[in-house]
Amino acid sequence: MNIQNLFTRNRATLKLLFVGMLSIVMLIPLSMIRAVIAERQEMQQKAEQTIADRWGGGQGIGGLVAVTSTPVARTDNRSYATAEQWTASVLTDLSINVALSTEVRYLGIYEVPVYT
Repeated sequence: MNIQNLFTRNRATLKLLFVGMLSIVMLIPLSMIRAVIAERQEMQQKAEQTIADRWGGGQGIGGLVAVTSTPVARTDNRSYATAEQWTASVLTDLSINVALSTEVRYLGIYEVPVYT
C-alpha cells in the first residue's frame, strides 16, 4: 500500500480534517478581535459615565405626592391605643411641559449627547 493510494481512498476524510483544522486556527484571531471590541466598549462606557458625572448625572422628574395621617385604633384583649397611620397618594393630574435641547460632548473619540 503506497501513500498515493491512501490519499485517493481517504480524500473526503482528509478534506474534512483540513477544514476542521482551519476552523480551529481561525478562532484565535476571532478571540483577539472580540477582546479588542470588549475593551473599546468598556472605554466607551467609562467615557459616557465621566461626561455624565461632569455634566450633572442622571436627571429625575417627579410629581407631587399627598401625604395624610389618619388615626387608627389598635386593640388588644386588655388595652386600647390609637396610632397615626401615614398614607401617601400620587396626584394623578400631573402635566409637565419640557423643552430640551441636546448638545454633544466629546471625550477622546467618544461622543455623548447631553441635555440642556
